[in-house]
Amino acid sequence: MDGRWNGGGERRGFHGSPASRSSVKVTAQGLRISGIFCPIGREPKGATSSARLHDVANFARLCFEEPFRAFFPVGFILGFLGVAVWPLFFLGGISTYPSTVHARLMVEGFLTCFVFGFLGTAGPRVMSVPHFSGGEVLRPLVAILAANALHLCGKHTLGDASFLVAWFSSRVRS
Repeated sequence: MDGRWNGGGERRGFHGSPASRSSVKVTAQGLRISGIFCPIGREPKGATSSARLHDVANFARLCFEEPFRAFFPVGFILGFLGVAVWPLFFLGGISTYPSTVHARLMVEGFLTCFVFGFLGTAGPRVMSVPHFSGGEVLRPLVAILAANALHLCGKHTLGDASFLVAWFSSRVRS
């Protein structure tokens, strides 16, 4: 079997066994997807701080193993900000023409986050190498956030320098 659908309509794994499916349990307090609790709204009564820390630690571990979980939401927000500068300009919210800010937010923010997120998740799986460590995910993410914050403040030279730090820090394996 090669991981495709068999003739009986059941998805089979690579060794002929049924493919694993993530278990999803929906409760009033939240979702539990493959054993990881995702709270919705308020926390359940009796929830301890150690349980919350355990969930945060599991989410952080998932973000390091699958960087798209950290980079895609940041990229979405930066893309939204990159587009939002135009209505702000035309409504008089900002006075400087936003072409440079728009371009930098879209390329150095939106696009870069999606590229880093996708390649950081798919690359190790395709090449059968260990997933990224925390520092290998956090260094470029923090540098991208800093670069785009500087671009929003009009400090484009410093923003570009911070973007170069993000680019080169993604190439260093710790």
